[in-house]
Amino acid sequence: MLDFKNMKEKINNCDFKIVNLQVDESLISKKQLKNFLVNLDPNILDQKYLKSRNTRNAIYQINCPFYLKTLVLKRSLPNPNYKKHRLLSFYLRNIFKNYGKLGFYGAKMLIKNKIPTQTPLAYWKYQKSYFIYESCLLYEKIITPYSVRDLLKQNPKNGTADQIRKRQILLESMAKLTRDLHSKNLLHGDLICNNFLVKSPEQLDDPKRETIDLIVIDTDHMSYNIFPTKLFKRFFSLKCIRRVNPQLEGVEEYLKIYLKSFNFLGLVGQTTF
Repeated sequence: MLDFKNMKEKINNCDFKIVNLQVDESLISKKQLKNFLVNLDPNILDQKYLKSRNTRNAIYQINCPFYLKTLVLKRSLPNPNYKKHRLLSFYLRNIFKNYGKLGFYGAKMLIKNKIPTQTPLAYWKYQKSYFIYESCLLYEKIITPYSVRDLLKQNPKNGTADQIRKRQILLESMAKLTRDLHSKNLLHGDLICNNFLVKSPEQLDDPKRETIDLIVIDTDHMSYNIFPTKLFKRFFSLKCIRRVNPQLEGVEEYLKIYLKSFNFLGLVGQTTF
């Protein structure tokens, strides 16, 4: 029987082994990266910890001596408050599911279809024991201080005329990018305002602009809509947004804008919230 009481402490004290390392060698040397990772102690990464909305992920900033740009390591970690069953479920899931791999190829999928996103460099797993794995994704840091959610908070619904205008531009931009994704048969399983970064916030100051440039992140939620007929494609586009929580900042307004132009069986904008 597993000793859950001391399981977290034992895991944290384990040595790490890097397994299944895959690298985009057009961007970075696999040999150099492997040597760098071997000498990088994952237990001290907390010194460069970045904020993450999802408690399943820890995100770290890394400066690599042989790569000019700042890198980000996204690592799947158990929430320190997990109960016994959640902790066991987390590690069992990580044996069979590689979130780093999903994020890597999700970003590649977007890049291939000319959708702005992060530049992925590599993915691997840290193995601590026979059944304890942590998925990792390495990518270039996106230099922008704001997500759509951040700027929505700065521009409330009941604000000034200029704040309302900026809020509308943000939501229209997010809806437009979602339509672009779906028109290319790409599905993002976590369509929330945190997962859209604002490339150039100063674009909001241009009164002539109707939309601004956004960047899609959290690419381990990406998938491809494989269904051949338009009816099924549209059904799964709707399924993609079914999980979205309209109580989150800006989400209800975003969904209304998106669904106004969504034609499913001739029903345009027939949406109730």
